[in-house]
Amino acid sequence: MPDLTSADVQELKGFLLETGQEIRRWLPPPQWDPAWKSEAATECANTEHGAAGLWGDRPVRTVYAGAAIYLDTILRCLCALGDALSPETTPYVLEAMARAAMEAGSVLWWLLEPGIGARRRVIRFWLIRASGARHLDTATKRVDPKAAPGIYGETPDAVCDAMAELKLTLSETETRRKDKKTGKEWINWSWSCETDKFPGYTERALKFEAAVEMSAAYAIYSAAAHAEWHSVIAGWRDEPLPGGGRILVSRPDLVAAGGAVLASAGFAIVPVTRALRLLGRTARMVEVGHHARRADDLIRGLGLPGEWTHWRR
Repeated sequence: MPDLTSADVQELKGFLLETGQEIRRWLPPPQWDPAWKSEAATECANTEHGAAGLWGDRPVRTVYAGAAIYLDTILRCLCALGDALSPETTPYVLEAMARAAMEAGSVLWWLLEPGIGARRRVIRFWLIRASGARHLDTATKRVDPKAAPGIYGETPDAVCDAMAELKLTLSETETRRKDKKTGKEWINWSWSCETDKFPGYTERALKFEAAVEMSAAYAIYSAAAHAEWHSVIAGWRDEPLPGGGRILVSRPDLVAAGGAVLASAGFAIVPVTRALRLLGRTARMVEVGHHARRADDLIRGLGLPGEWTHWRR
């Protein structure tokens, strides 16, 4: 595999920077305003009732504001990936950042599923928050058992109360398991409301990678997340010394670095296409197509595998 050169690094950095700039231009943060008669506008005009009467548009607009924050998180991962790129950088950090972008992208993609309507979209947002609140609560009790509720962030009770105001009922299921050898017990949770259930990490990641058309992405980037040896050693080569003996030399390869860059761009672009359609900004899809061709040019120019063009769809 070819080594990653300074020229390659500049090309890849430029593509990541351009991706972030384009997406922010298409969808300025922090809140996305729906166009007239768009699917999102219809959701804002819902007739759902809560404890205080009609929902109005606020619960739906809150969802889209939250979606904008998820997208911002992905773009920050892309920015960090670009900062980490250099001819001396092994793929480990790049792939760890790609995994982080993929995790956020999979949640955003699930949240922005078209055709589910205002009620289900609001439910999905609160399921995301229920999961976060429970995991935060568990971690807080481990490190600071005497901490006042809510001091570190949203609590499970706060989520339930907020959902009750919307006349939504959260179902939280706790499953306890014990390791037969060590006797150690751990807990798994699942969250649902009406017909929607918050998918687990692996389920949503696998569905998302299918949407991005990168069937090995989750397996590859999970190796970096879990510090598997083959991921840690990637980019290091065992070479002989002139006087005898051998030495490990850092030699990042172009394909690994290019893969992380192109995959991470896809993890942002694919959910963005859903957002643009929901918000009625379909004219922007033409610009998405132009950016996809920019990715194709990069792939061809650097001599990367041709099948990587599939992410742009």
